[in-house]
Amino acid sequence: MSNEFNDPILLAEFIMTLKSSEQTECFERNTKIRDKAFRNKVRARSREILEERKKHRDQNMHSHSLEAYKIECSKLEGRKKDVHAWLKLNGASTDREVMAGLGHSDMNTVRPRITEMIEFGVLAETGETACPVTNRTVRIVNVV
Repeated sequence: MSNEFNDPILLAEFIMTLKSSEQTECFERNTKIRDKAFRNKVRARSREILEERKKHRDQNMHSHSLEAYKIECSKLEGRKKDVHAWLKLNGASTDREVMAGLGHSDMNTVRPRITEMIEFGVLAETGETACPVTNRTVRIVNVV
């Protein structure tokens, strides 16, 4: 790793300037951050930056603008539309149940869309349950 990235805060701020998650993943792969503690500090700072941006965006927008933004963002297209329709038909479900119900085999095909729709108030987390596959506690989501 080059000397300019010895500081996890500076590295996190650099990563946040990248335009897409693909660029970020490519950067992380190419820099081969092997020190787990350092990598965790970078990821923690990246999450802090995202939260600061979100808070700043929400505080500086007029309430009408925020409402219009949420309406535009919540327009359902593509996979979001499929996830919404499936949940409307089948009711409260886990992310894994939605994935299987839509015929996918990768959680990343539905989980990001579910999270986006929760953020924009289209879906809501309605509970928790133990996942039969992973034995971890997972969220249950449903249409609002």
